[in-house]
Amino acid sequence: MLKKWLAVGFVATLLVGCATDEEAPEEQELEPVEEAEDEATTDDETASDATEETFEATIILTEDGEEVIEESTVEFSEGDNLMEVMDEYFELSTDADQTFIEGINGYDSNEADGYFWTYTVNEEEIFEGAADYELEPEDEVHFDFAEW
Repeated sequence: MLKKWLAVGFVATLLVGCATDEEAPEEQELEPVEEAEDEATTDDETASDATEETFEATIILTEDGEEVIEESTVEFSEGDNLMEVMDEYFELSTDADQTFIEGINGYDSNEADGYFWTYTVNEEEIFEGAADYELEPEDEVHFDFAEW
């Protein structure tokens, strides 16, 4: 019988000795490698965006070549096209292909009255859509809402 009590005591000592007051560590949720790489890429892109050089251009909106509706200095990055910049700074309506500007800040082209937007850059007529024109530093873009 003494052997039984010794055996019970020994097992109890082992169980108590193996138990700790510390709680089991919480499970950590690990991110898949792809997500971690994506985040690193995003951080790199953000860093390069922050160091990307910006340029300025002037946008002038007139009606019938005379009345100035608005004049603004806008900022853009190398490679930005006129449509992207106009969309960022003005309320636009465009054709179905989003190549040509049909309305700016509530002045919409009107076939019945024959009013349309045309634009020049540095006093030269441009015969392409705003989405196809790449802005250059210090460009002066003049949009005129006039009868054709």
